[in-house]
Amino acid sequence: MVTAPLPNRTPGAALLGAFLEGRRQTQEAFGAAVGVSGVTVHRWVKGKARPTFATARLIERSTGGTVPAVTFFPELIDQQEAA
Repeated sequence: MVTAPLPNRTPGAALLGAFLEGRRQTQEAFGAAVGVSGVTVHRWVKGKARPTFATARLIERSTGGTVPAVTFFPELIDQQEAA
């Protein structure tokens, strides 16, 4: 099923959702691995919230680099490209 991206959904949110789906890992289990609730992971995936940068780095490590921390912060990517 293909859905339109949410206006506030970051690339990191989409990558995390795909990562969890591809591994059939629950949001609850992933949340426990990075120290948050499954509800929080759900909010990240849906673009309703985003992790702190420190937590985004935990996500990056927990996904083996599949979900880079910076992808939750597109404004940082824009700054890097402008430099």
